Amino acid sequence: MDASVYTRPKKTLLVEPKRYEKAPALAPSSLPIPSEIAVSGATECHVTPAALCRRMLEYLSGTTGRFLEPEAGTGNIIAAMLAAGVSANQITAVEQHGVLAEAARKRFTDNDGVTIKTQCFLEYSQEHSGEKFDYIAMNPPFRKCRQHINAALDLLADVGELVAVVPVTFEHEQASDLETLPRGTFSTAAVLTKLVLFSRLSERNGHSRRQESV
Repeated sequence: MDASVYTRPKKTLLVEPKRYEKAPALAPSSLPIPSEIAVSGATECHVTPAALCRRMLEYLSGTTGRFLEPEAGTGNIIAAMLAAGVSANQITAVEQHGVLAEAARKRFTDNDGVTIKTQCFLEYSQEHSGEKFDYIAMNPPFRKCRQHINAALDLLADVGELVAVVPVTFEHEQASDLETLPRGTFSTAAVLTKLVLFSRLSERNGHSRRQESV
């Protein structure tokens, strides 16, 4: 992957999240989690709080294009995508745990366009290397964070943005720090976390999607 297609500021990026008009009918609170969902150590799922999911989407510069959620879990990031105005048929999600994947399908049963794959994302990325997504929002497994981030970057479009929750110790030459998250953000994990943004530039036109939207 050619690192020259990225830009990274010399110091921590402090970006004011872009505010979108929300679609109240699709707000996360109106999409209840089915009672059969069980999050345990076996799922490797630390549920992303709904408010944090919404904020992640606000750091992305648009709502039109192909969206990917690589580790769907209980579906909170998908709900935030829908609440931000992303069309259901623009969203692809991957979840390796069968119970969580099926529960997510039931949660979004009224949004038939949402595609949810039951598969390990690392395998999905290899098998779908030709697919490209304009926006990716993810909360990867902390123990395999770098592997999942790199796999997601392989699927990111030439002009694309990726926002992710990562441990505070995570460093990547192509990532910009957005904000450090409060201790206790994840009730099931003691890991201190932060949000990072990967903003890819087009070699063809030399400017980012964020600049296009201004």
